[in-house]
Amino acid sequence: MNAYSPNYHPLMIVTTMHFVIMDHKNHVLLVKVTASNESLIFQLKENIQYFIDFIATVREEREFQTLFMMQNFERFPYDSRIDFLVKLEKPKIILQKHQEVYIKSEINSEIFAVVLVLNEYDEKLFLNLAASIRYIRPVRVLVLAFFVKEQKKFRNSLLDFCEVNKIINLLVNFIETNVERNLIYYQLTPFPWFKWSMHSFNSNKTGKTMFYAPHWLNMQGKPLYTLPDQIEPRTMIYVDRSGQQVISGYLGKLLLQFAEMYNATLKFPFEVNPGEVIHSLKVENYTHRGILDVGMSMDFTFRNARWQGLSYPFELTNWGIMVPCSKLVHIADVFGLVLTWDLYLTLATLTMVLSIIQTLFQYVIKSRLLWIDIFLNDKILRGVLGQSFTLSYTTQVSLQLLYGVVFLIGLFNSALYSAHLKTLITTPTYQSHIKTFDDLRNSKTKLLFDVGDKETLNAILPQEFKKKLEGCMIFTNDTGAYQLNRKMLNISYSYTVTQGIWHAIQKQQMFFLRKVFCQPETLNFLDFMLMALPLQENSPYKEPLDNLILSIHAMGLLEAWSLQTFHDMVRQHKIPLIDTSEKMVHEPLTIEDLYWIWFLLIGGINSISNSSSNSNSTYLLSPYGTLSSSQSVIVTRTLSLTQATTSSDSKS
Repeated sequence: MNAYSPNYHPLMIVTTMHFVIMDHKNHVLLVKVTASNESLIFQLKENIQYFIDFIATVREEREFQTLFMMQNFERFPYDSRIDFLVKLEKPKIILQKHQEVYIKSEINSEIFAVVLVLNEYDEKLFLNLAASIRYIRPVRVLVLAFFVKEQKKFRNSLLDFCEVNKIINLLVNFIETNVERNLIYYQLTPFPWFKWSMHSFNSNKTGKTMFYAPHWLNMQGKPLYTLPDQIEPRTMIYVDRSGQQVISGYLGKLLLQFAEMYNATLKFPFEVNPGEVIHSLKVENYTHRGILDVGMSMDFTFRNARWQGLSYPFELTNWGIMVPCSKLVHIADVFGLVLTWDLYLTLATLTMVLSIIQTLFQYVIKSRLLWIDIFLNDKILRGVLGQSFTLSYTTQVSLQLLYGVVFLIGLFNSALYSAHLKTLITTPTYQSHIKTFDDLRNSKTKLLFDVGDKETLNAILPQEFKKKLEGCMIFTNDTGAYQLNRKMLNISYSYTVTQGIWHAIQKQQMFFLRKVFCQPETLNFLDFMLMALPLQENSPYKEPLDNLILSIHAMGLLEAWSLQTFHDMVRQHKIPLIDTSEKMVHEPLTIEDLYWIWFLLIGGINSISNSSSNSNSTYLLSPYGTLSSSQSVIVTRTLSLTQATTSSDSKS
C-alpha cells in the first residue's frame, strides 16, 4: 500500500494556478494555467472519469469479488487510476515486484486482475501473472502500461505470451502524457487466432460492445483438434455410403454439438482408421502434451483431486465386473444337487437320535443293551430313508409310538426328496451365480484386464482388496482385442465395464432368449464414479464445454444420444444380435443321464439281498422314494426306458 501513497497530486490549485504532472522520464513538470491550456485541465478531468466509467461497466458485465494487482516496480509516482483502484471497496491482493500467489487455493475465482507495467515489457511479471491465475483463465485482466516507447513490440510480446499461456480476456491501455491517446485500448481477440483490435473508451460508452466479451460464443471456424478412442458406445467412427467418415457415440455427439454451437471445426491431428481402438489413457496423454485440444474420450476424475485438466463430469457411473451368467445344469448332475452334504448330515442326525431312543426303550423294557444298535441300526436307518423294515411284535406303547414317528419321518423325507428331484428335472436348473470376488476367484472364469487400466486399479483399490483378485486376472496389451472380446460377448472371460458400456450390452441382450453376461453390484470396484473429458491445462475451451455439459444433462440428451448410438452400432453391424445364449433343448434320456439311477439301484439291490432273510417282501431303494413289490412297475418302466434309449442310440 505504501507504493501508492499520494506524495504529490496531479492537479494542485494554488494562488498562481499551477499544476504538477509527470513526464515520461518521471520529471515533475510545473504547468501554468492560462487560457490556452484550460482545455488541458478539462481533458485531465475527463481522463479520470473514463477510467471510473470503465470499471463500473466491467462490474456491470460481471461482478468481481476481489481485486488483484501486480506491478514491476518498487515505488511508483501517484496516478489517479491507481488511486481509484486502491480506494475501491473490494477485497484486494496487491503484490510487489515479481511476487506471485496461487489464487485458486486461497480465494474465489471471481477476480479482476490489474497489471501495472513501467517503460517496457516485463516477461517475469507476466509469467508470475500466469502462475497466479492458474486454472482460473476466465479471469479478466487489465494491463496499464506507463510510458512505453515501443508499444508495437510490447503488444507483440504480450500477444505471444497470451497465446502460449491461453489467456483470452485481456485489455491493454497505454498511459502517456498525451491525454487523447490514453483513451485508446487494445482488446485481445483469441478466435480464430490471437490478434489485437483497437478501440476507444469514448466509443464504447454506447454499451453495444463489451470490454470482456465471451469470445468463445463464436470461434469463427477455429480448428478444434480431437481424437476418438473408439470405445463403443462412447465414440464410434464409420464410413457412410458416400465414403465420408462419420462420428457417432454419445461422446462424439457431444463434441459435434460443441463445434456446431460455438462455430468451431473438429479435426484429427492424424489419420484415424474406423474401428481402431485407442486406450483412453493414451488419448489423455496426447491432450496434456498439447497435440489435442480436447480428447474424445473420458477419464476418471479421482486421478486429479483438483479437477485440473478435466471438463465438468459428463457421466456418473460405477466401475465393476461383468461375468458370464450361470449355465444350465446337465440332467446327470441334478442328482448331485439333491444329494448334498446337508441332506447326509440331516439323515445321519435323525438316525442317530432315533437309534439312541430305541436302544434306551429296549433297555428299560427288556433290560437288554446292544451298543451296536446305537451306531448301526438298520431298522431305524431304513425307516428314515422311507424304506420298509421288519418289526417284532410288541405291546409297548412307547415302541409303537417310536415306530410311528420313524414312519412319518421316512414318509416326509421320501416325499420331499421325490418332489425336489422331479422339480429339478422338469424345470430349467442353473448353476450357482458368481456374486462375490471369492466366487470369481474360485470359478474357472478369469478376469481379462486391459493393462492400461492397471494404473487406475492400483489407484482405487486398497491392498486387502487387491489380494481378493490375485490369481484370477489376466492382463493384455491389446486394447482392440480386449474391446472386441467384450463386445462379442466372449464367455471365456469376465470383463471390467462402466455403466454407460453396460447399458449398451443390456440392450444387446434384450434380443437374446436368455442373458449371456450379468453384472452383480457386489462385483463393483467403485459404486460412485465421475468421468470427464481430458483438456489441456488452462484450456480456453473448458468454460464453454462445461456450460454445454450442464445443458445436456438438464435436457436429458445423454439418454437420447445413447439410444441413437445403439441404433448406429446395429446398423453398422458393430454388435452381433445373434442369440448366443444357451438354449434348453428337450432330448431323450441317455445312459449317461441315468448314471446316478443305476448307482442307487445297485445299492438298493444289495440292501435287499441282505434283508431278504427277515422279510417275505422285496423292497428297492430308489431316488424317487420307497419301492415295494407292489410298486415294482416303476423300476420296470425305468429299465424299459433305459433299454429303449440304448436301442435308439444303437440304431442311430
